[in-house]
Amino acid sequence: MRALLEVYCDGGCKVGKGIGAATYLFVRGEGIQFIHTTPLKKDGLTNNQAEYTAVYLAVLEAGVGKYTLFSDSEVVMKQLNGKYKVKEKNLLTLHNTVKKAAPSVEFVNVPRENKYIMICDKMNKMMMEMI
Repeated sequence: MRALLEVYCDGGCKVGKGIGAATYLFVRGEGIQFIHTTPLKKDGLTNNQAEYTAVYLAVLEAGVGKYTLFSDSEVVMKQLNGKYKVKEKNLLTLHNTVKKAAPSVEFVNVPRENKYIMICDKMNKMMMEMI
């Protein structure tokens, strides 16, 4: 049986250009219920920052509750599950905020070939072409 809410996230950036995007979508049953893409502009923006931003924004939108959040970022998912330590100081604040805001969320790493992750990735690329 599928969870009541599944959240899929992806973030990306053009390394060295300071632009990126963060996308998340909500799935209930067999269909997408909501999708959101945010442009990111920041000097020194990294892919991990963009990934964490997507997770953070998704958690804010979904609110407190029990749901599953999927990402293709092995690093971010393993950090949120406590398997990897967060070494980058600039990610620690986002990490701690996500953990505090989403205490009942299950964080799952999925391959980038996941159909919902592919949609998020496509939305990110489109956004980055526009900014």
